[in-house]
Amino acid sequence: SCQCARCVFEAAVFESSEAESVIAMAMKAKEPAGSEPEQIAAKTEQAAMEAENKVGRALESFLHRGSAQNFGLTLPKRALTAQRMALIREGIEKSSDAEEEESFAQQERLHRILLGSMANVLRALAVSLRGLRRYVDQAAAWARVLDVLEELIPCSELAAIVSSEALSAKLLASNLDYRKAARAQFCRCLLSSHRAYSGGADAWCILNAQTFAEPVLKHAPSLWSSMQIKSSLFDDSYEPASLRAVVADAALPRPGKELGFEDLLKQRVREARSTKKTAKEDVRSKAIDTKDTKPTTETAAIEEKEDIQREAAAKAALREEVQRKAAETALQAEPRGPPESLGYKLLDGESGQLVVKVELPGLDSAAEAALEVSELELRVRSLRPQFPHSVSVPLPRSVEPES
Repeated sequence: SCQCARCVFEAAVFESSEAESVIAMAMKAKEPAGSEPEQIAAKTEQAAMEAENKVGRALESFLHRGSAQNFGLTLPKRALTAQRMALIREGIEKSSDAEEEESFAQQERLHRILLGSMANVLRALAVSLRGLRRYVDQAAAWARVLDVLEELIPCSELAAIVSSEALSAKLLASNLDYRKAARAQFCRCLLSSHRAYSGGADAWCILNAQTFAEPVLKHAPSLWSSMQIKSSLFDDSYEPASLRAVVADAALPRPGKELGFEDLLKQRVREARSTKKTAKEDVRSKAIDTKDTKPTTETAAIEEKEDIQREAAAKAALREEVQRKAAETALQAEPRGPPESLGYKLLDGESGQLVVKVELPGLDSAAEAALEVSELELRVRSLRPQFPHSVSVPLPRSVEPES
């Protein structure tokens, strides 16, 4: 068996069976076959929460027992409880003093190292949220995956790829506010890319040219310049353009690609026109041979009429397909309110503050819930697996997420 410091540390903190049970829980998220995406996401979210809880409780117990061996890692001077760690991590509370802040940073690093064995569970949650319009949750999920990767493999291509996923979700959650709400994640994405490929913002823009909008790409150089001044970062001397992928000839066939509805329609129209053109040429050739132009004129008129009818039918079929897809999209996008068992109230506080009161049945304190705030939305979700509540509150006006 592996005897590296990380594996020895994991074996000392918790049994391998605990990690295996969480992974098995995540693997069963897609059962039974044909489950709805919302159901799969809910089950995967429970598995990810269980991973966080198991690691937090096991690490708390290990630190309170004390250990003469440090495994080559820095152990915190003051061991914090799993509950206290969750409160500070979610931003619900702040460290009481400098010593607790330092202990939190050290213990959080150990927490992320232990989560490495269950990183696929965290990634499964982020992937399961795609297409559900839960952009705040998706951004938080990808950011948590990035936390683990930056701790274990900080200069890897995988960390750079995940950082782009996290930034993309954060931009969707913050209405593309890349200057303020998504600034921290933007800086993190640039740094992850620089660690993996170097080249700074120039290399990042080339690698992500097809991922982000033009305004985001144009803002990257100025943001990178400010990061260089603040953290003394330097670009390498190689030419970033060498990272640009060679695009294959578009005229060459792409094996394995299935044609969509519009592609099939265009293909059929081209085939029909080609057949029609060949038929017209044959008719004209026969007419010239017989020196009789009247049948040719009548045939051309009939074929032209048939072409018009055929194109009209094709346009009608395409219009019906577009309307059907639009109706399905509108149905999926229909807003859903909180469950009947939950509730929230919007109140006006002092000095123009906006106060949101959320009720989550079954929870004993705010420490058992996670709070996420974007510019126009507030989300509260339970941290207890037996009460998987989640409430999304649309805010009546824009707020500062960092305040």
